[in-house]
Formats: sequence, C-alpha cells, structure tokens
Amino acid sequence: LEGLRWRKVEYEDNQAIITLFEERRSGILALADEECVMPKATDKTFTVKVHTTHSGNEFLSKPKFSKKHKQQKRLSDAEAFVVRHFAGEVTYETASFLDKNNDTIHQDLLDLLATSTGPLMRQMFSREGEEEEEEVVVAANRRFKSVGGRFNVQLQALMGKLQKTTSHFIRCIKPNGGQAPNLFTKNDVMLQLRYSGMC
Repeated sequence: LEGLRWRKVEYEDNQAIITLFEERRSGILALADEECVMPKATDKTFTVKVHTTHSGNEFLSKPKFSKKHKQQKRLSDAEAFVVRHFAGEVTYETASFLDKNNDTIHQDLLDLLATSTGPLMRQMFSREGEEEEEEVVVAANRRFKSVGGRFNVQLQALMGKLQKTTSHFIRCIKPNGGQAPNLFTKNDVMLQLRYSGMC
C-alpha cells in the first residue's frame, strides 16, 4: 500500500531441534535428568550419552576446532556437544551441567518463599503447576525435580497460552551497539536479521 518492496519470509521449521531437547525419553533434557539420578554419573558420561543417543541426528554433532577462531577452546567429545540451530551452530560445554540441573532448594524453603509478602517472590515461587511437574519426574526417583524438568513444564504452559491466542509480533532490529541516532552498523544489523531467520 505504501509502495514498499518486500518479499515473504519463509521461516525454517525448528521442530526437529525442539524434539532433540524435549523428547520425553531421549531428549537432551531427559538424558540430563536420567544422569542426575544415576550413581557415579558425571558430566562426561552425560555428554557421551547425548552423542550415543543422537549419533544419527543431523542437528547434533561433536565439537570441532577451527584454526580460524584462535580464541576458541579445544573441547573433547566428552566435554561438549554442538546443536545446529537454524541461525547457526551452538556449542554446549557440559561442565557442571548435572550440578546445575539438580534442584537442591529444599521444599520447606520453597514453601516459605511462596508465602512471602512480596508479590514478586510469591509469584516466582508459587506452587501452581506442580501437579503437571510430577509427570516430568524421573520414574526411578519420584521426588527428583530438575531445573530442566521445571523449565519444560513452564515452557509447555507458555506454549499452551500462546496457542490459545492469535499473536502478532513486531520484529525490532537494533541499528547499532551504542544506541546512537542515525547510525546503522551493517554487520550488527545483518547478524540480527540472519539470526531471526529473515535472510
């Protein structure tokens, strides 16, 4: 209508990558939960299990070292895995993954925070959705609740809300890193467009 030239953006479907992370028994989050309850499990055994379970997955690979990126750290196959997202490859270093996935906050402390007089604290630690969370719990230990499991439950709740609405999004591009007027940094703008799937 305003005479602007445009072309329709075809977005890549990233369902295969979502499945790689969220699959109930073999997803990366499920494998982390499983390793958290195994005796003698380590970050390295977790990483090896990710590579073994998803050896044929085109979106997961072992870490590579590039001479082009001299500051890049050399990682062994047991220290990281690489996921090929639609915007580019991301290397996930697995050091401390299992420690971070264990939710070690005691339930009585969570209950205390949920009854806080501060509305933000009360909202952050409310027990709403705890029943659904039980389904994510590893069968071997019914009391185990992981950070990954909670994240998955919260993500599913968010997706449920989004699917009930007709959402419209405005994509904003930051023209420069210094917040200066009338300055467009071509590389920064192109990077944002590429990572948002627009080019």
